[in-house]
Amino acid sequence: MKSVKIGRNDPCPCGSGKKWKKCHGGPTEADEQTPTFEELLAAFGSAGDLRIREIVPELKSLTEELADYDPILVISAAAALSSLAENHTLIFRLDTLILLAATYCAGRQKPSKEVLDRWLNTEIPESQVKRMEDPAEDFAVGLVRTAEGNRLILNGHQSGPDAYLQDVLDTLEAGPSKLATIRSKIKTILALSNELVDRRCYDRFTGRAGVHENVTLPNSEEALWHLVITQTFTAADLPFVNDFEVELEPFVLTLEELRSGALDSRITQSRPRILLNRGGAY
Repeated sequence: MKSVKIGRNDPCPCGSGKKWKKCHGGPTEADEQTPTFEELLAAFGSAGDLRIREIVPELKSLTEELADYDPILVISAAAALSSLAENHTLIFRLDTLILLAATYCAGRQKPSKEVLDRWLNTEIPESQVKRMEDPAEDFAVGLVRTAEGNRLILNGHQSGPDAYLQDVLDTLEAGPSKLATIRSKIKTILALSNELVDRRCYDRFTGRAGVHENVTLPNSEEALWHLVITQTFTAADLPFVNDFEVELEPFVLTLEELRSGALDSRITQSRPRILLNRGGAY
């Protein structure tokens, strides 16, 4: 049967009396919905489906040992280490430790540099997490341009994502007003990233491409916990630029919230809430 093309201003064949463009030929409700910031993150890099609970049997001794340690201290240490340029290809094992700590830590003990080194460079790499780590093809720090000025970003395990991110930012900036919420959240994330890169005294292109087999830790216990302190934020730490004021609340979660979803988290999952609430500091 030969198909008949219906013009946008032709009567709709359903008999409603409306024009095709105003009836069955118009955009559906799904077409008109604006994706949320969280939906965009969920779609980005969602190919890896390995979940934390699937690697727990491989890391039984680690999960038992974690029971004696303070969850906030372990999570804070792993998060601080993930901000080092040398560790940008090893984010998955650092994220794994964060999620395991949220689930299994129940004590008061402070992890030492040697213990963290063993967990991150001996025990976790013996699990399936190791096969998800690819050599870097680009630098640890990139740069994007925004209306509020240039923003330095930590690339993580991605290879050169700043060019792709720049296209996304330019598109959102030129988009309609209903994208304002997404724009505001992205500006906040970029302000956080830029502040953290500044605290690490990194420039664009920091980080040498190549294979890094082990997570790099500071040379001393004092340096390790100083690194953790420099990872702590309050809203007052972030700049107020071009009438834009950062809003941290959409990115904040409690330890209980992190714990409740930790085992079902994908290791490669992008997480919209990245700031752990520590009594007004994050």
